[in-house]
Amino acid sequence: MNPQPTETNPYEPPLQQEVTAEAAPLRPELPLALKVVAWLTIGQGILTVIGGINSVFHDRFHIDLTFLFIPAGIGLLKLRRGWRTFTLVNIWLTLGASLLCVVFAAANKEPIELRLMGMKKGPIPDWVLIPGALLFFIVTLWQYRVLIRKDVRVLFGLSERMPGLGDR
Repeated sequence: MNPQPTETNPYEPPLQQEVTAEAAPLRPELPLALKVVAWLTIGQGILTVIGGINSVFHDRFHIDLTFLFIPAGIGLLKLRRGWRTFTLVNIWLTLGASLLCVVFAAANKEPIELRLMGMKKGPIPDWVLIPGALLFFIVTLWQYRVLIRKDVRVLFGLSERMPGLGDR
């Protein structure tokens, strides 16, 4: 005996349809360059945390807000637009700081004191500081270029065109 279809109860939730692999939304494949930028960001955040922990054992307490690079890198991997913006702002600040480092190192006649993770490590000669800062600038500039590429912007749900820059 076949039961007759009955009226649906408005107070019961509708039956859930089974989700199959074909019906599930696919996450787009991330470009390798974006993955590298994300992992560099996470690595920088981890180094900051290690520096903070290390400073406690040297009778100092050192905290740096760049520990936020850990969730920022994860946010890049999960294509979160806000973390992309956060990372871009930090990249702009880093580009400016690395250029200032080169200018001050070139203008300074004495070696600059190196601090690593909040602790003095000694003077660093210009022949090490200037190329190191330039290399850091180049890597940071590459990260910026990755985050503003058309394909990466589309992954973050942004338009393909950047206002004021035309087609790049």
